[in-house]
Amino acid sequence: MNATAPMLPFSARPINAEDDAAALMLELRTYGRWVRRSELQKGVFWLWPERRFRAAASASKGQIIGGSKGYCLTVLASVQDVEHAERQLHSQARAMLRRVIQIRRARNSG
Repeated sequence: MNATAPMLPFSARPINAEDDAAALMLELRTYGRWVRRSELQKGVFWLWPERRFRAAASASKGQIIGGSKGYCLTVLASVQDVEHAERQLHSQARAMLRRVIQIRRARNSG
């Protein structure tokens, strides 16, 4: 008699951000609007932590934007919302570059 492993309710394969992005895009298309992470987590994304949503949005090649309203497909967001997301990302990038420069200076000063 062969014993079989029990079926797990989730995939045993490693998380793939591109696959996650595709799944999230499909779900967002069904909503057709901005959706808060907490609302998405009530459905099939109940095991996803915040970081996984951010990684999926990042892997979407610009198809998903995120912000204080939640997540939305870029094509469904208003021009103002897309511009706001762009400004927010530019601001974060500038802050990270400042930090890189500070770390480099600290490393080279000693």
